[in-house]
Order: sequence, then C-alpha cells, then structure tokens
Amino acid sequence: MIKVDRPAPPPSLDMTDEMSAASLELKVILDHLAEHGTLPEEKKFNVYSSPPVKARLKEIFRGKCAYCEIYATASFDGDVEHYRPKGGVTDADDVAFAHPGYWWLAMAWDNLVLSCQHCNQSRKQLIHQPGLDEAAIAQELLENRLRTTGKKNRFPVRNNKWVVAHDTDLADEDPLLIDPTVDQPEDLLEWEFERSISTVKARNGNPKAAETIDILGLNRRGLTEARVSVLNAFRQKRRTILNRLNRIADTANTSDEVAQALRDIVLEDLEDFNANCTPDSQFAGMARAFRLKLVAEVQGML
Repeated sequence: MIKVDRPAPPPSLDMTDEMSAASLELKVILDHLAEHGTLPEEKKFNVYSSPPVKARLKEIFRGKCAYCEIYATASFDGDVEHYRPKGGVTDADDVAFAHPGYWWLAMAWDNLVLSCQHCNQSRKQLIHQPGLDEAAIAQELLENRLRTTGKKNRFPVRNNKWVVAHDTDLADEDPLLIDPTVDQPEDLLEWEFERSISTVKARNGNPKAAETIDILGLNRRGLTEARVSVLNAFRQKRRTILNRLNRIADTANTSDEVAQALRDIVLEDLEDFNANCTPDSQFAGMARAFRLKLVAEVQGML
C-alpha cells in the first residue's frame, strides 16, 4: 500500500455544484429526512458506480487495488469501494451500536477508492502469519485453516466512537483502517523479506495497521504468492549488487580503477531499481521498503 494523492472529483461528484449528480442524489435523502424526520427506507446510490467515476479511480490508482496493490483491472473491472461503508457498519453491530452507515458519503469523492474483490468482498482465505519459519508455514498449508476476510461493511474506530449523523464532524472519530489517500501507509507497515513467503505486519504494533492487515487479509495465500514472485526478482537484484560490492572489497587494494567502475555499476543498479518503486508498479510499497533496506546495506559496504 502506498500514499495516493487524490485529485479534484469528476464533475458528477462535484458537491460544490448544486446540480451535479452527487448533489442531487444527496438532496433527495436530505429532503426526505427534513420532511419525515427519518431516512427513506430505500436510498438510491447510483452515481458513485458510474463509468466516469470508475474510470477516474482507475486512473489515480493506476489500475491497482488501493489496499493490496495487485492489478485490480487485470482480470476484472475492479470494485468502487467506500472507505466508510454506506449501508451499515459491521463493527458497530458487533457491539450493539446502532449505526445507519455513512449514507451521506455514498457519493462523496473523498470516500471512494478502487479495490480488488478479495480486499473488498467477504471471502474465506488462508492467512499466513508473519514471522513463521518454514516448518510452521508448511503446517499452515497442511491444516488449511480458512478465515473470513474482506472489508465489505467493516469500519472499526478507536473506542467504538463512530460518527452517525451527516451534520457531525468526521474528525470526531479515529478510524482504525488505513486510508491510502490520507495516511502514509509506508510509515505504518513493515515487510518481511527473508522468508519464502512475503508477509506484512504492523510497524511497532500500530493498531490501525494491524486492523487493516487483518480486515483486508493482506497476508492471504494468493496475495503472498503474487508478492513473492515479485520479491524473488528483487532478491536476485540484491544478490547481484552484493556480489559486486564484494568484488569491490577484493579489488580495492589492487585496482582502484576496477573498484571505482564497480561502484558506478552498483549505483546504476540502485537507480534502475527505482523503476519498481513508481506509483504504477505493482506492490510499490513493498518495493520501496526493500529498496530502503538495500540502500542501507550498500552504504554499509561502500
């Protein structure tokens, strides 16, 4: 997961325009609330899933899931996902807290992200735990214990203090779910690179990161397999770089010219690695963390 800057909304979601599709959709609900004192039994939410909105989300998230960074549009169209769920909050239900859902944000541009189906929809998954040795990983595969993951209507907040009304400040609640357009995921997530699978964990036990990983299933089997295939290429690049650094140490006393040439190649290798860290790259968050660690290794050996 990486930070993604959110540009201005498409015209249909421009809430500053009273005649935009989003403004008119919200007005229907607010007018009913003002007249009857209750929300309509059936609320129509159409504009958020319109083709122009989905196309804009695909553009800003580079066709990747906002959460797990797999190419969400490679084999299907991707889901338009509500960060704050529009129809109800499962976490509130679990503690007998009446929450109508964030219906007033159903058409809000700031509340929409592009998601893959595995992150967005409720599914049973085999989840790998970080820090396991090879024997424990093999045991997980053997037991094949499945857990239900997927965001759907999940939205935990600190101390179970949810905002429930459209005229209340959202700053009054503290979400325990990473918003990739607001938070800095790279400061909250920590990657494991040494094992045969690629898992992620909460940096310093951060509760928002821990909940996010758990809810979205960011260590689900299929995703770790997809990440490790990319990680293996990174590992090979690292081995090549470290081998060149060892050659520098071997030749430094006999040929300054050769040693300097190898240093230049290593620096070029690191520069080339940046191509894996661009916003367009699949698993850019993992790649950036790997590069950070690799740069530290190189600096320690030069």
